[in-house]
Amino acid sequence: MPIQGPVEYEDRIEVNLSGIISYAELKQTLSQLHLKEPRIKKNVLIKLHGFNGWSHDADEWSDISTTEATDPYILKMVIVGDLKWKDPFEMFVLKGLRPFPIKYFPIEQEELAKAWLE
Repeated sequence: MPIQGPVEYEDRIEVNLSGIISYAELKQTLSQLHLKEPRIKKNVLIKLHGFNGWSHDADEWSDISTTEATDPYILKMVIVGDLKWKDPFEMFVLKGLRPFPIKYFPIEQEELAKAWLE
């Protein structure tokens, strides 16, 4: 399965991505997030293991309504993965346009990424 999670911890939410992600899969995953109840801000950790990009259903990818709905409940976001996905994934998560810090770490620095969230 390309998306595993979300797994919620007291202080963060983790999502694992692999293969090619479709918009429908992402939308379903985002609908499972419990960022609105209770109204507690959390950190988000996204792990890319064997990630191969996004499906080509381009019309659907322009919908950012879920992003707008969840942003007020996110403190920080960190992505851990192969460095070849750094720039594309930072564009995908709209780094620099969202109201919280976003950072990308190489896969071998997952513990450092988790520490950055603290």
